[in-house]
Amino acid sequence: MIIFFKVPNWDLTAQKWAGKELERAYRKSAKYVEEQRTELTRARKELRAEISTRKRAERSLEKIRAELELKTSKLEEANIALKVLLEQRIEDKSEHRETILLNVNALILPYLEKLKKTKLDSRQNVYVGIIESNLNEIIAPSVRGLSKISLKLTPTEIQVTNLVNQGKTTKEIAKFMNLATSTIDTHRNKIRKNLGIKNKKINLKSYLRTHLFTS
Repeated sequence: MIIFFKVPNWDLTAQKWAGKELERAYRKSAKYVEEQRTELTRARKELRAEISTRKRAERSLEKIRAELELKTSKLEEANIALKVLLEQRIEDKSEHRETILLNVNALILPYLEKLKKTKLDSRQNVYVGIIESNLNEIIAPSVRGLSKISLKLTPTEIQVTNLVNQGKTTKEIAKFMNLATSTIDTHRNKIRKNLGIKNKKINLKSYLRTHLFTS
């Protein structure tokens, strides 16, 4: 009697096992690839959204910057206009005060000085003193320090001081006052001496405007 033994087909079993393992590996790999693809898609969407948000922010910032530049430009223009108006107002006020001061010194004080040299009784002297005091009160707002040196200056020299402050040259002052230029130079030197700036490199007009005449 012949007995047959069934021998397992090991090659076939191994192939089936390998096939299943390969299939599992493939499914696992496919799942990983799909997850990575999904993650990449999500990352791209987030990046596009971030870029879009950044661009909107940049456009918004650019708009704000343009608006600020426009406002700054308008403010600068307004500031320039206000400065011009203020300077004009100051100049007008200064000219007005200088005109008053000049008229008092040129048209009143010289005659007052002549009157003081005439024979006056005590009452008349009092009246002259009152007139002189009141005139000083009238012109006081026009000057800040001129009153301190006015006692040392003659009416003519005070008039020269005012004309210098107005920017007049020695030649122009001489023509205006009908005096020689050398006489005006003498008056200017005395004015500088009383101001304490004689023999100093200081512009007389600038000094007068800075220290004596108000703006």
